[in-house]
Amino acid sequence: MNKKYVMILYVLGLLVVSSSSLYAQKKDSSWRDTLNHLQYLVVNKQRYIGKPFSLLEKDLEFKIKKFIPIHGLFQNKNAETVTTFYLIDVKRERDYSFPQLLVTWKPYLNGKISDSLFLKDHGKWSRYSDSLYSSQIIGDISTNQ
Repeated sequence: MNKKYVMILYVLGLLVVSSSSLYAQKKDSSWRDTLNHLQYLVVNKQRYIGKPFSLLEKDLEFKIKKFIPIHGLFQNKNAETVTTFYLIDVKRERDYSFPQLLVTWKPYLNGKISDSLFLKDHGKWSRYSDSLYSSQIIGDISTNQ
């Protein structure tokens, strides 16, 4: 009787380990897909530099979930120099903290406006944030990887 329970627990343990391993592989695959796509955009960044953000946004395979405005430290503390965008894979309905898309603006944005929008929606991407950023001119793009 004890051998039967041990065998059942062993089989259940194998099932749990194998299913969690499959989930981790799927998650890792999605993460790599996101990174590969962002790296492709960065390699081809000349297409986007000097153009409105809406062009880059249309080419994103993943939806923007959140944004974080980053201010200049020494030049102008009220200027938003870079924005970090967090993406979501809509097909798989998963959030991704990494990798992230970083956009440097030229000219810099008014940090007070983006800060108020960030605080209002807790950084959640919305039609308001989209309307603010869509017409802004890209100075550079990169990833955090």
